[in-house]
Amino acid sequence: MAPALLYVITHPDKDVSEERYHDWYDNEHLPARLSIPGVRSALRFKASSQKKWLAYYDMDSEDVLKSKEYLSLKEKASENERELIPKVNMDRRVYRQISSTGQQAASPPKTVLVVEMTPYPSHEKEFHYWYDTYHIPQMAEVPGWSRSRRYELIEPVDEGVCKFLTIHEFDKEDALKDHRGHDRHGNVKWKNEVIEIVTARDRSIWEPYQPKNGHSGVHTVFHNGMQFNVKVDGNKHGPVIAFLNPLGSNLSVWDKLVEALAPRYHIIRHDQRGHGRTSQPTRNTSFSELADDLAAIFDYLKIKKVRAIIGCSMGAIVALDFALRFPERVDKIIPCDGQPYNPPDGKQAWDARIELLQTKGVAVLADQTAARWFTPEWVQNPANASTLKAIRDMVAKATPSAFIANARAMDDYNYIPRGKDLKVPCLLVCGAQDMPLASMKELAKVIPGNRLVEIEQCGHLPMVEQPKKFAEIVESFL
Repeated sequence: MAPALLYVITHPDKDVSEERYHDWYDNEHLPARLSIPGVRSALRFKASSQKKWLAYYDMDSEDVLKSKEYLSLKEKASENERELIPKVNMDRRVYRQISSTGQQAASPPKTVLVVEMTPYPSHEKEFHYWYDTYHIPQMAEVPGWSRSRRYELIEPVDEGVCKFLTIHEFDKEDALKDHRGHDRHGNVKWKNEVIEIVTARDRSIWEPYQPKNGHSGVHTVFHNGMQFNVKVDGNKHGPVIAFLNPLGSNLSVWDKLVEALAPRYHIIRHDQRGHGRTSQPTRNTSFSELADDLAAIFDYLKIKKVRAIIGCSMGAIVALDFALRFPERVDKIIPCDGQPYNPPDGKQAWDARIELLQTKGVAVLADQTAARWFTPEWVQNPANASTLKAIRDMVAKATPSAFIANARAMDDYNYIPRGKDLKVPCLLVCGAQDMPLASMKELAKVIPGNRLVEIEQCGHLPMVEQPKKFAEIVESFL
């Protein structure tokens, strides 16, 4: 089926403050939809001349809106959302894509021009020919143009909404104004050719919406048909280091280590596929694809080479893969608590976790995972109760489809034979009570010039269970 678009224009009633409206949309409404399988991206914009906002969601097809995951959003809505929805004016439309010209930029567009038209039925063929043959090529000549996409309305019907919609995206602010501040689009010839064959038309210009109190250093990066959530922290003049997360976690799992290292290092984190505020994968992934995601993020940030990549669990293997394939882009790597190969019973273990996820739900999997990640002594210490709950709740937020798609990267892999080819200095780190320790010792035997450090009284997540000790180990190597 053709790609589809969910297109929503909103503005709150006068008795709802803008602060509350945006907090709800940014932190509840939009992230919930981005977590739906088949939703590729979700972006917000503000009108250039009015107090209204646009959100559009790129989807694999309109069937996404009929999926059980999407339909369950209404049941899962918070009390806050249930109270606000009746107080927010919402113009909601669904479109099917007709065509796409150009390429999606790595970052969200800085100007969006939306043109809506309904031609007379007798002139529809002529309308499409004019649009594709003349108009879009003319728009492509406007400086900053990156992409034009055309859509046909699916719903609503018979409500005065134009039948066809075109979204022109520009990677430039004020792209539609010339050096005198005049509307550049007005110079693109179209009125005389089209005005006589359309019954209705509308045109609007939108700019990126920026939360007033948004987190600094947050970036949206597009790569391989997905929208990635990226966070940059620390000393912007310091050496650049990047963190890679365990399966089931988001970038917040590194918070304690970021706090310790931020005064001296420029730190990059991202939510991997389907986790946190990154869109959902549509198929099973691989370690090399996850490493490619990191390379694309470096490209977006214009970083040619980083001082170090530090990965935990699944992230450890991604760090290995990256260093083997892109040694010119990283000085050092620190893989920690990662299984370098799939053991004989590995696939069965992952199959069991996936079955548990599918039959009992992600909450049960989260309970087991959080308990398995730490030493019993740490879990039983009342001082760690809030941290343990935060980790458990983080895992519980992972969508089943994302967990499965990423877990399948671990069905069949072995980095032991490739270890001898590693040209980048490597420090292996593992919790002394963590299961992967034995296999990491095997890896240590084949990687030239590496060393393995065991952290006592530590399980699978040293950056959570032993953050101070782990930070000391990292800094001594860097």
